[in-house]
Amino acid sequence: MVRRISSVLGFFSAKGGVGKTTLAVNIATDLGKMLKGRVALVEVCSIAPSIHIYFDLPEPEISPRKIVTGETKIDNVILRYDNILNILALSGSESEIGIVVDLLRERYPIVILDSPPGLGPEVHSSMRACNEIVVVCQPEIPSVLQALKTCRIAEQWRVPIERVVVNRIQGGNFEISPTDLRKTFGGAVISIVPEDPNVAESVAKGKPLVLLKPDSPAAKEIHRIAKSIAIRVKKNIKMAYGYR
Repeated sequence: MVRRISSVLGFFSAKGGVGKTTLAVNIATDLGKMLKGRVALVEVCSIAPSIHIYFDLPEPEISPRKIVTGETKIDNVILRYDNILNILALSGSESEIGIVVDLLRERYPIVILDSPPGLGPEVHSSMRACNEIVVVCQPEIPSVLQALKTCRIAEQWRVPIERVVVNRIQGGNFEISPTDLRKTFGGAVISIVPEDPNVAESVAKGKPLVLLKPDSPAAKEIHRIAKSIAIRVKKNIKMAYGYR
């Protein structure tokens, strides 16, 4: 039986290149530290998995689809990162994605799901597997307009928006101001993450920013986001099981 306290938090962006996967990787890693490894990070990919690159791990050898067909167990598919995080890349139909995500929900109090960019079928399937979502954009008109489309889809499907993360802010006059962003997204919680050259270094080295440069500007903001999520997860665990 799936834990009622377990939550699937999806990261979505209708426009590629905004740093959605980097945010999902780092927030999941930071949560893994806070929750003693009880976190799963899932990449939904239509072509080839890439999430392992962010951790300098080998490419998965077994297809997660074999979990659905009963050819293998989920333990044989999960990549483990330093007792901090459990990582899995998958693709498939809505029902197949849902089956694997439900298996993860039985094991972990929170699953972080990194959806493909865009608004295609796999994005729809990913969103339907989530309890709530994070919408990621940059402070530019095309990116914000695409983010609003994602928000509208989530509202239509009654999937709560946990927050909107405005990523890679440089503070230039050409950017939409934080005040205008808050007006644009209405009552949504807005988190601001600055542009940070250390992000590129962390990807190149295969080590999440929150571990490589925890005091860097972006890492500090990511930690604030992860901490607010962790507080809620710990509260749910304590209420359900009476322990921290």
